[in-house]
Amino acid sequence: AVADDATQDVIDAAYDALFEAKNALVERGDKTELADEVERVDIDPSTLPEDFPLTTAFMDALNKAKEVLANVDATQDEVDAAYEALVAAEDCQANAAILYTMLTIVDEAIAEGEDQEMTAASWAEVMNVYNAAKALLEKVDQATAEELDAQITALTAAVEALVPAGDQSAAKGLLETAKQEDLSKYTEESAQAILAAIEKMEAVIAERGSQEEIDAAYAALEKALSEAELLPTEPTTPEEP
Repeated sequence: AVADDATQDVIDAAYDALFEAKNALVERGDKTELADEVERVDIDPSTLPEDFPLTTAFMDALNKAKEVLANVDATQDEVDAAYEALVAAEDCQANAAILYTMLTIVDEAIAEGEDQEMTAASWAEVMNVYNAAKALLEKVDQATAEELDAQITALTAAVEALVPAGDQSAAKGLLETAKQEDLSKYTEESAQAILAAIEKMEAVIAERGSQEEIDAAYAALEKALSEAELLPTEPTTPEEP
């Protein structure tokens, strides 16, 4: 307060001080939206697997947002900047987390032997994408949200394209029969046809072929066996009495 008998100089000094104090006041920002976003995406790294792909950009943005929330004097510009930086970092982090989860599911499928229930060719495609995705996550701080999303799409497509392996029981039985066949009694052409069909059957079994592939190999081997031509038998000359 200024005394009633204050000089003009004292009044002027008090006014100037009040004016400067008013100019120094900055309106505090509304933190509601930022607080809600932090609560929605907050992560405690200690609760995650050691190989979980946390991006530096996301963690820096999250920590900065928490600092702004803790600062009672944070301006609206600071609050807005923290919110925008956090949201911008979320896409990359979210895609990294999704891709990591997908790779974990593939790992679990292998552990359960589910890969052996699919054709070798279709599973190999899954593993090609899996390896590329894993390499990308190992350098996640250099990856873009778009690159991670592309790997998610590729892995999803590869999994959806998996082909179940066919039932090999009948094929193995016929294969065993064919291998025990005495090929020397057949013509060269027939023997070679049987050998080629055996080789094809072995390959289909080894590659965990589809039911269609197994059926085709079975039919080819069965045909080679059933249509094989015997060598002509030489007539025997009867012994003279």
